[in-house]
Amino acid sequence: MASQPDPLLGYAVHFTRGNRPAVAAKALARPLPRALGHIELVQWLDDIDDTGFRASLSILWQGFVRPTDLPRCVGKDVAGLEEAQRSACFSESPLDELARLVETRSLYGIGFHQDFLRINRGQPVKYLQHGSADAKWWSQEVSRRCVAAVHRTDQLWRDTPFVDELDPDPAEDTSWEKEWRVPGGLKFQPDDVAFVFLPEELHDNARAFFAEHRASNTGPAYLGRYLDPRWDRGRIQKVLMEPVAAWVTSEPAPPR
Repeated sequence: MASQPDPLLGYAVHFTRGNRPAVAAKALARPLPRALGHIELVQWLDDIDDTGFRASLSILWQGFVRPTDLPRCVGKDVAGLEEAQRSACFSESPLDELARLVETRSLYGIGFHQDFLRINRGQPVKYLQHGSADAKWWSQEVSRRCVAAVHRTDQLWRDTPFVDELDPDPAEDTSWEKEWRVPGGLKFQPDDVAFVFLPEELHDNARAFFAEHRASNTGPAYLGRYLDPRWDRGRIQKVLMEPVAAWVTSEPAPPR
């Protein structure tokens, strides 16, 4: 019998992380002032979340997947190019590796078509074996340009965000994630999102939350495909085959 195609083929997902449990517990145990402002309350809720839920909600609300705090590529140490080498990260890992991704990240993620990432300058990462001829070539080219002068328009610096040398420790090998990167981060609208990963028990609440904002014209509305990464292949494939009927952007009404 021929193997079934992977239902996640053609997509890439940004999985969120919560705070480390010890950090979240410390924040939860911290005494709070009696008068807590809105900004302080939001920050406290972010601090105590170790699930990835609030990080995912923030991304959806802002319509922006932020780049990593530090560059992660062969050009990460080039002075003056730090911003250009920072990227938003996504995974095109197949369904068989989904449980592994959830274990290292969370149950929360935002899926995009790979074509949408390409339109926004995204590409899959090229992994170089540590100490290989390719790795040495990239290291030499980066060093040579740094010694001469760093020209921001050099094509090499446009390519380096998508090239990474693997860690010599096999335990640190993340190439199985099949990473994609978008330099500078990814801006998107609700109808750019192919699906949202979150626990099934939250699907109804999430749909009601966004439907309310659509009805009151107070924010973005994500009312399309919801998936639970713990579902089996059949359930995920069934939902992904359904047409996207209601991905709607609700912008605040202009003042009268």
